Amino acid sequence: MNQSIADDFIEVMAALRAINPDNDEPMRHSMQMLKSEGEQIISEALRRARHIAYHARLIQKDAASAVKDAVAAAASTNNEESK
Repeated sequence: MNQSIADDFIEVMAALRAINPDNDEPMRHSMQMLKSEGEQIISEALRRARHIAYHARLIQKDAASAVKDAVAAAASTNNEESK
């Protein structure tokens, strides 16, 4: 079964949140380090994806504006040539 990215995210975050070793756990420091590294990886991935999405929206907006300007310029040129 294929899960969505959102489902994968929830599953992984739940697994990371479940890492809560007891104070008497011999490997507690290693477990906490792994939990922290997993959270940092996800945080960085989210930051980068947010950055990409932001710039993609800017490109779409700029492209739409450029097309609008080009159409207006072409219409203006056609009007001047028809005189």
